[in-house]
Amino acid sequence: MESLLKLLENSQQITHNVTRHITKKLNELDIDITIEMHRVLYTLSEENNLNQQQIADIISRNKATLTSVINNLEKRELIERVEDAIDKRKKNVKLTPKGKQILEQTKPIVSEIYKSFYESITPQEIEV
Repeated sequence: MESLLKLLENSQQITHNVTRHITKKLNELDIDITIEMHRVLYTLSEENNLNQQQIADIISRNKATLTSVINNLEKRELIERVEDAIDKRKKNVKLTPKGKQILEQTKPIVSEIYKSFYESITPQEIEV
């Protein structure tokens, strides 16, 4: 039980450090998005035209939290809300060309930071 708690603690610390490094790097490059915004853009790059609930499920966030992220992305013209083809009452979210361009800039940066952090974990630490 103690090793499980230690693993969870370490996992949270790694996540915090990765997020902090990504935020710092994006700020240094004057890219005005957060890690949460990047997650949404990345999700839409993998499967465009999703509704907010689908995005929330994929990135493990609740719909209410995601709403402010979606609103900020829309204000920056990185995503757009479009009517669902089947149900006109529903709105789907899709990347704009500007959103694709930002993602092209951020994707390699974020990937490299994740890679550098997770490569530093030893096999012994993983076994714990």
